[in-house]
Amino acid sequence: MKKNKYIKNIILASALVAGLTSCKKWLDVNEDKDNPNNQSVLVENRLPWIQHFYMYSAGVTNFRTAAQAGLYYSNSANTNSVTTTWKPAAGLTTTPYQTFFVGVSSNLTDMYELAKSKGAYHYMAAANVFHALGFMEMLDLYGEMPYTDATYGNPSPKYDKGRAIYEGCMAKLNGAIGLFGKTQEAGAPALTPGDMMHKGNVDKWIKLCWGLKARYMLKLSKKSDLYNADSILFCLAKGPQSNADNAILPGLNNSMVLDYLIGDPVVTNGNFNYAAYGNNQRISQFHYNLLTNMRGSAVVDPRMTKIVPAMMTNVKLDVNGKVQGYDWTRSIGVDSYGPSTRLLKISATSIALPSFATANTDITYAIPNATDRAAFIADLVAKGKTYTVSGNNVKVTYRAGSMYINSTNYILAGDTAYVNLRSNAIATSGNAAQPQNDVNWYLNDKAYSAGVVGSTGSFQIRPVSDFEVLTYHEMCFIEAEVQMRKGATGAAHIAYKKGVEAH
Repeated sequence: MKKNKYIKNIILASALVAGLTSCKKWLDVNEDKDNPNNQSVLVENRLPWIQHFYMYSAGVTNFRTAAQAGLYYSNSANTNSVTTTWKPAAGLTTTPYQTFFVGVSSNLTDMYELAKSKGAYHYMAAANVFHALGFMEMLDLYGEMPYTDATYGNPSPKYDKGRAIYEGCMAKLNGAIGLFGKTQEAGAPALTPGDMMHKGNVDKWIKLCWGLKARYMLKLSKKSDLYNADSILFCLAKGPQSNADNAILPGLNNSMVLDYLIGDPVVTNGNFNYAAYGNNQRISQFHYNLLTNMRGSAVVDPRMTKIVPAMMTNVKLDVNGKVQGYDWTRSIGVDSYGPSTRLLKISATSIALPSFATANTDITYAIPNATDRAAFIADLVAKGKTYTVSGNNVKVTYRAGSMYINSTNYILAGDTAYVNLRSNAIATSGNAAQPQNDVNWYLNDKAYSAGVVGSTGSFQIRPVSDFEVLTYHEMCFIEAEVQMRKGATGAAHIAYKKGVEAH
């Protein structure tokens, strides 16, 4: 079983690197390329796999915790149990655990030991860094869990307490700082070919280590016997000092390779794989309000237009069926925490997915309630829709090129206002004609052919978005909090402003 697991990891790691370079180049540098095994795989081929699968694990963690915090709505039954009804399905808790332990943790010890045998100190250090990143993420999510026995092939590892995990991860970071400071042995593989994050820049890796130490030490702020503000400030002084020092993993859209656990793209941004892979996710009203009217201030966050997706509306097609004119309409939020008026009319998962009108399409809605009928007609007038009324029936003509809900239930008709968060990758679009540099979502091949965009997606969760591992603006906000706790309000304000400006 263990051997099969390693062979799977090696094969997938090979495919990942082949997507970043040429297949021939990868094959030429491997020993016994026709019979890959856990000993023959190169450290410079294992690190990209670790980096991307860490991003994958962090992506599902980011999405599900954000969903639980009320930032997203999903009409998928499982995810809706987190975003809306707050009765989480049991299976939702396991994916971060699976993706980290299978994709990352199982490779860390092997890469470390192989790098050690070659005097490749920088790869040893990188293994330590991703050890700390992954296990601290697991500690945040699960608390007590297997740690000291977790990466050595033990089928029944013992559980460790949180303090042991924290101290172990901090020791790994201290070890990484020392290893990055060493000159590699002659003939040891250089870090650059295998490092997608810092391209072999050791100084940036060291700053990442210090920044992570500051991040993790801040977690002790409620433990008076362990919290040390000055130690955090010391780490911050050695961490990232500008956006140029940010630790960023690239999202790529150049491979059809899927992971063997869930079948998601391997090289894309980890947030994309969960928040924007399918058609189910929408911005919540709570999130929308934070971006447009935080605390009733009527101040619009300058990032709003990048975060809230938009779709083409009022589309006019030319004689060849191509887009000739259109407007951009930004999504509204799904209200699942306030009155939830729309959801309560049908169900928590009832937000409908639109269809694409290839020709003028008529739908007749029976609306016996006069008040509802009047409100429905008023909305049609506001949107410039063509309609006729006959008694309780309202017939609406959806022009060719339109997005519409293919249902005679009038309650669903307005659901096109909830633009989904989906972006497309070449591994997920199902449309061979859509190029790598176009990550917009088109409802189907006919919509793509016409040029009608169903969603622009959201800039942090597109397949090609950068994935932030640690940033300068985070360091500024940590400093602001630490200074506030020290009572240094002036220094806190300066650090806070720097964080806002950097972000």
